[in-house]
Amino acid sequence: MSKRAWLYYRLSRDDDPEKNSLDNQRNILISYAHSCDLIVVGESFDDGISGMHFLRPGIEEMNEAIDHGLVDMILVKDLSRLGRHKTMTAMYMEYLTRSKIRVISVTENLDSLNENDDFVIAVKQLLNDQYSKDLSRKIRFGYEQKFREGFVIHPPYGYIKDRNNNTIHVDQSKAVVVKIIFDMFTKGENATKIAQFLTKFNRVTPSKKKKEWSSNTVKNILKNNAYRSILECGKNRELNNPDFIHADFYPKIIDDQLFNQAQELLIKNKKTPKNKSIKQKYSGLLFCQDCSEPCYSVSKKDGIYYVCKSYHKSGKTACSSHLISESELERQIKQYFILLKSTIDKRIEIINDELTFVKRRSAKKHRKEKKLLGLQTNLQRSIERYEKYLPELSEAHDDIVKALEKEQEELQAINIKINEKEKKISIAEKKLQELKLIGKQIDENLTGDIILEDILKITNCISLKVDGNGKTIVCLGLKKTYHDWLSDDDFQ
Repeated sequence: MSKRAWLYYRLSRDDDPEKNSLDNQRNILISYAHSCDLIVVGESFDDGISGMHFLRPGIEEMNEAIDHGLVDMILVKDLSRLGRHKTMTAMYMEYLTRSKIRVISVTENLDSLNENDDFVIAVKQLLNDQYSKDLSRKIRFGYEQKFREGFVIHPPYGYIKDRNNNTIHVDQSKAVVVKIIFDMFTKGENATKIAQFLTKFNRVTPSKKKKEWSSNTVKNILKNNAYRSILECGKNRELNNPDFIHADFYPKIIDDQLFNQAQELLIKNKKTPKNKSIKQKYSGLLFCQDCSEPCYSVSKKDGIYYVCKSYHKSGKTACSSHLISESELERQIKQYFILLKSTIDKRIEIINDELTFVKRRSAKKHRKEKKLLGLQTNLQRSIERYEKYLPELSEAHDDIVKALEKEQEELQAINIKINEKEKKISIAEKKLQELKLIGKQIDENLTGDIILEDILKITNCISLKVDGNGKTIVCLGLKKTYHDWLSDDDFQ
């Protein structure tokens, strides 16, 4: 029976258009399918999209066909067409393997279901990942050189670039808008009202796609040092820490005094966003149990939520969301604490019973020792008093010796048990005190807000997993010390 094949091809902006053109890739895949008598059930492609992520329309279309059971194998020209990110590509290949889908790399002659190709595939993924990183470094170096030279590709709103000699000039019609924004803002109007005013009078926005002004657009213009002749460029520009600064670069539109006045008002009027006031206390402490990545905090109208980093960045192809609200997270933690407290209470009861048993054994030991001492004394006295009559009293002597030996055997057995248990008494008593302390801390967390420090004292990590019903479950990894304290082998 012929296998059902899906063709996938991709062209990124950095690829050689002649060598890796979409038409060229498609022709190679169709030719291979025909030569192997495969049934082509569909095809998809991504044009101008990076292989460093899997949020691509072509991949989504292919996944949908896979989910409907329409595909037996996927044909690609080479593995770099499928993806260039080492980890994400490996995870996606694992997803395909679990779905019993083969991946055939036609020009590399690789088959994902062939165990002999596993090592080569792993090396290819590593090389593809390295190629992409090297390319990124080259691009970053190129931009850095342009930034160092003060090269501007797209000048800010209010300026225009002469493509013939790469000089920057003031765009008078837009410069008027910039002056209006600074004038209105320094006279007391807020960014929202300025945006409404500009929209009402149909002033051209910085974005070609938007006809309406927004308060954020107004604020960005108010913060831009370009209007006082300064060019800032580099990756940290948003943090007011640009890599390169060029003074007297742009023609000045706003004088320094007016610009500084606007900055002072921006700082004075700055408000803390509502969501920022919410304490995201579990951020950085939660992990996804399925992909081992940390979980991000996401602020929503009804509070804080946590979501798997892989899903947040790459979508469902990387992992499921594991979405959970902070309130549900704490509810499950409290539920765990209730069960843990119940276990601790039972353990405390067992330890108390065992300690009582050991004390009783110790008392019995002392009684045996006292009795044995009495028997030894009586035997010695009898030997001394009736030494010359011993042959006649041999039967009585034998009875005393047998009684003495029996007592010695019993005492020896008790000593062995007591000695073994006494070694663990100090440890058990320490456990008892610690467990009582933990129990007290848990009671405090159950009656009020959860104290994060208490969780970190007894757990290695907090992770999220999804159960068979699709519900996100909180898992707490109890530290080994507490595992040992809750074990049943204290007195075994």
